[in-house]
Amino acid sequence: MRRFASAAGVRSFSKIGGVPYAQAFARVLFGGDDPGPWTLLAFGVALFLLAATLPGCGSQASVAPPVERFQQYEPVGDAPLAPVPGGSDEPSLLPVAYEANGPVMLTAEELNIGLGPEPIEPAQSIVALEKETGRIAWRRQRDGDHAYSTPLVVEMDGVAQIVSVSGRGVASYDPDTGRELWWCRHHGHTVVPRPVFGHGMVYFCTGYEAPSLIAIDPTGEYDISESHVRWQAEKGVPFNASPLLIGTQLFLMGDRGVLTCYDAILGTLSWQHRLSGNFSSSPIEVDGLVLAVNDDGVASVIQPGDEFELIATNVIDAPVQASPAVSGKSLFLRTESHLYRIAATTDDGDAPLDWPQFRGPTGDGNAGRRDMQLRWSESRNVVWKTAIAGRGWSSPVIAGNQVWLTTALEESDGAVSLRAVCINRRTGETQHDIEILRKQSPEPMHPRNSHATPTPVIDGDRVYIHFGAHATACVSTDGRLLWRTRIPYHHYHGPAGSPIVCGNLVVINCDGYDGPYDRESDQRVNHADSLSDDRTTDE
Repeated sequence: MRRFASAAGVRSFSKIGGVPYAQAFARVLFGGDDPGPWTLLAFGVALFLLAATLPGCGSQASVAPPVERFQQYEPVGDAPLAPVPGGSDEPSLLPVAYEANGPVMLTAEELNIGLGPEPIEPAQSIVALEKETGRIAWRRQRDGDHAYSTPLVVEMDGVAQIVSVSGRGVASYDPDTGRELWWCRHHGHTVVPRPVFGHGMVYFCTGYEAPSLIAIDPTGEYDISESHVRWQAEKGVPFNASPLLIGTQLFLMGDRGVLTCYDAILGTLSWQHRLSGNFSSSPIEVDGLVLAVNDDGVASVIQPGDEFELIATNVIDAPVQASPAVSGKSLFLRTESHLYRIAATTDDGDAPLDWPQFRGPTGDGNAGRRDMQLRWSESRNVVWKTAIAGRGWSSPVIAGNQVWLTTALEESDGAVSLRAVCINRRTGETQHDIEILRKQSPEPMHPRNSHATPTPVIDGDRVYIHFGAHATACVSTDGRLLWRTRIPYHHYHGPAGSPIVCGNLVVINCDGYDGPYDRESDQRVNHADSLSDDRTTDE
């Protein structure tokens, strides 16, 4: 049975002062001048309670008052709360109809509702959606400056926890309830790198302003900022690329091309070496070697050890910001305009190992033993090269015979078509090209970013796709749109953090712009130009 929710009722009673319908009825009942505030309040509450008892207006079609005005998008009853068009902080109930407990399927018009110039309240949160429906299972708001990191599932003593880095802090969450288990403060913001885990420690970078690499013991409770930090380093810490852990060596690929190696247990600096070019993509490990691709498509293969040792240099002459992916004995590399499959042979032998999420099966960039060909060029060991229309920096994800990625196609009228694309792994042919949303007048973003930067995640026969505040969706591997929703937040420099799957949940960092503030004057400041290409050195 379908149930419908009215927008008018919620807007009328969502604020106690200035309730237009209550005022109008009160004038009729009481006559003359406007009723006093206490009369109006009592009348409004009584009318609201009466409406809740009428047929079709009971608890199943009503909503709870919003706790977070600009973040509230949780289906309570039959429809989600969302900001009123034009940026008002008054929540409205969208006129959405769907099966009770069924999937969310917001229309393109509803998804295009704007947030206004900036949120009135902090928009930072970590959100868990039900995999089957897209409904919010839990959401936890948090303080801090904007960030773009991807969460990581860490298992300690057989118990899973979700580690999530945001601006000014990192925290761990219970996957079942979203309860915050521990947190650790830091002094950076605009955090992009995904954390890694090993040797009983979580290693994370703190982003811009105060870039540091911090190793913490994730077994504590509550505030572990002082008690569980095992070591900290500042030299060579990247702004964008995620750390790579191979054995006891922790590698950092700096934005300016300096590769730094630390002892992961002791925190001591082992060596540094400058590679050519700038780097945005994250390094990965294949066959025990480090593979790092710079922004110009030059890929360096490095042997881990006590000192720097270069094994090979390979060139695909095209801009690259997406991190590479691996499946079987093949490397998949996305450039600005194409997707490459690189391998010595089309025969993978045994069934290929999947690469279902950003940075691979375990989310840390480790591919393990693949016996891959690690030498290539435009004319050597390229199995196929497929053009990808539009612009996007999401990494490819692979399951079976499918390679999925996202793209944003700019149209002549200024709109952007946000799309999910599936490429046949064997042939390079396009299997599916699905428009998730045609976004009217998308919000501005950093010139180095794209509207299709978050990497999808594949789980069984479903692909979960996130376009930041624009839309989040689930499609089947046979090309059907299963649900589509929206988590409003202001990501300031464009979308970036990728979704992950944890049990029956899809978990997303929604660390939007909610500052920063000048701590002395307590005033919001604009630092839109502080994250330009004039990056600080890594030395």
